[in-house]
Amino acid sequence: MSIKQTVILTFMILFLGGTLFALGAWVYYSSHVDIKNRTIEVLTARSRALDRQLNSSTETRRCERDIVDNPVDGLKKQLADKTQIAANMLGDENRGMTQRQVLYDQKEEELKGKWPGAQTKWKSLYEEWLKLNGDIDGAVKKLKAQGTEAETKATEAQAELDREITTEAAEKRKIVEKRKEYTDDVGQIRAQHEQVLEKVSEVTRETQKAKTIVPQGKVISAAEDLSLVTVNVGRDRGLRKGLRFDVYSGALSGLVKKGTIEITNVHAAAADAVVVPPKTVNTLDPQTGWVPTDPRMRYSVFAAGGPDETGALELIKPKTKQERIEAYRLEKLERELGPEAKEKYIREKEEPASPPSELGKGFVPIMPGDWINNPDFVPIIPEQAYQKQTVEELLAMQDVNLSSLTFYFTDTVRPYRKEFLRRLCERNRCKVADAVSADVDYVVTAAGANRADLLEEKLASTKEKKDEEVNAEVRAQRRTLAALQEAKKLGARAVAEDEIEGFFAQRQRKAELLRGKTVQPGRSTFFVAGETKERSVAQTLAWIKDHGGVPAKELTGEVDFVVVGGGLDQAFFDKIKKLGLKIIREDELPRFFGLDR
Repeated sequence: MSIKQTVILTFMILFLGGTLFALGAWVYYSSHVDIKNRTIEVLTARSRALDRQLNSSTETRRCERDIVDNPVDGLKKQLADKTQIAANMLGDENRGMTQRQVLYDQKEEELKGKWPGAQTKWKSLYEEWLKLNGDIDGAVKKLKAQGTEAETKATEAQAELDREITTEAAEKRKIVEKRKEYTDDVGQIRAQHEQVLEKVSEVTRETQKAKTIVPQGKVISAAEDLSLVTVNVGRDRGLRKGLRFDVYSGALSGLVKKGTIEITNVHAAAADAVVVPPKTVNTLDPQTGWVPTDPRMRYSVFAAGGPDETGALELIKPKTKQERIEAYRLEKLERELGPEAKEKYIREKEEPASPPSELGKGFVPIMPGDWINNPDFVPIIPEQAYQKQTVEELLAMQDVNLSSLTFYFTDTVRPYRKEFLRRLCERNRCKVADAVSADVDYVVTAAGANRADLLEEKLASTKEKKDEEVNAEVRAQRRTLAALQEAKKLGARAVAEDEIEGFFAQRQRKAELLRGKTVQPGRSTFFVAGETKERSVAQTLAWIKDHGGVPAKELTGEVDFVVVGGGLDQAFFDKIKKLGLKIIREDELPRFFGLDR
C-alpha cells in the first residue's frame, strides 16, 4: 500500500470515528431531553387535575390539598423532588446535560472545520472504491467465465474419460478373450508336446534297449557270384520285402559279420535276397574341408599336420547328426549331474554287444549255415507260443500296481520336468502330493539322487553349514534327503525321475495284457474303409487275417494301415492324417504280404 493510500485511509478512519461519536452524543442527549419533556408533561397534567379537584367541594379539596401539600408524600413534594432531579440532570456547564451540550457544540464546530478536507478525501476514496469495486466485478465475471469454461472442459474431459474407460473395457474383454484363446492353444500345444515327448521317450527306450544279436534265420543257399542268397524265413514269420539283415558267420566262433542282404522276394517259408554293397565311408580334411576323390585316400594333399606342420594330416570322418546330438547330451549330463553320471551313461551304452569285426564288404563269401539278424525285425511266432510268452510277461509284472497311486516330487526335479511328470501322473489316474505323508506311495527324485545313503554321504562336507551359507542346489538336496528319510519311515518307495515313464509304460502294458487286446509284435493292424472292388469289406478283412494281418473294427490310433476304397470324403482323409496313419490301396495288399501277382 502506498503512502498516499495510507494517509487517505487514516483520515477516513478519523472522520468516521468523529462522525460516530457525534451521532452517539446526539442520540444520548436527545433521549434524555425527550425523557425530561415527557416527565414535565405528566407533571403538568397532574397539576391541572389537582387544580380542578381543588376547585371542587371542601372535603374533596381538603383531601386533595392533603394529597398535594403533604410534606412527605404530597404531590408538591414529589414535584419538587422531580424538579430537583431534572435540574440535577440538566446541570450547569461543568456537569449534566448542559456540559454534554457544550461539548457537543464544541465538537460540532471542530468537525465543521475539518469536514471540507475530509469530504474531498472521502470523495476521492469513494471514487477509488468504485473503481476497485468495478475491477472486482470484472474479476468476478472473468472468474465466472473461467469457472464456466473449466466446467465445460471438465464435462468434456469426463466424457472423454468415460469413452476411454468404455474403450479400455472393450479392449480388456478382447484381451481376456484372446488370452483364453491363447490359453486353449497353449493347452493344445502342451498336450501335443506331451504326446511328442511320450513318443520320443518310447522311441528312446526302444533304442536304448540292449538289442541282443541272436539268429533270426539261416542262409540255406548262396549263389557262387555272392550276389544272391536264400534264407529260411518267409511270409509266415512276418517277413517283408525290402528288409535288410546282417549276415554273421555260422562257422567262426563269436559275432563275425560278413555283410548285409536285402530281401527281394518273399515266399511262404523262405525268401530271396541280394547282397548289399558296403557303404563307402566319406572322409574330409579337418582344416580345409577337402573331400578326397578316392575313398582309399587316408591323408590330405592340401594341409599338413604335426607339431611343426611337416607331417601328413590324416583325413577324418565327419560327425553325423546323431553323433553331434550324443555329444550335446553327454555335455548336458555332465553339467547337470556331474562326471560320474556321464561315465555311468557311457558305460551303460557300451554294454550292448557289438560285432568285433566286419569281414563282409563282398570279400568274405556268404555260405549256407550263416545266420541273419535285424534288430528292428520282430519275427511272428505261433499264437500258442505268443500266449505263453504273454503269460510269462504278466507273471514278471506281478509287482506292478494298477491302482491309483500318489507321488511326491522332490525339489531336485527340474520345474519343467516336474510339470510334465505331474500331467503324466494325472493321465494315468494317479495323484501328486505337496508333502510327504502316509498317503504317498512313491517319492520321485532327480536321476542319481534316489538313494538316501549316497545323498547323505554327498552332503557330509556341508553338514555343519547353515542353509544361508550354501547354494540353492545343496538346499534342494537337503530337502530331498529329509523327504527320503521320512518316506522310508512311512513305507514309501524312492524312484528316479527317468524311471517314471518306464513305470507307467509297464502299467499300460500290463493293463493291455489283462484286457487281452494286445497285438503280437510284427503283426500289422488293418482297417478297411470305402467301397472295395475285388472283394467285399468282410472278405478283405478275412483275407488280411489269413495272410498274417490283424483286422480292426474301429479306426483308432492303434491301427497301422488303412485300406481305402472308393466313396470316401475329404473329412475321412483329414481324420487319417490327424491320427498319423498310413494309407494302402486294395491292389497293394498282395505286394505288402510278399505275394506275386
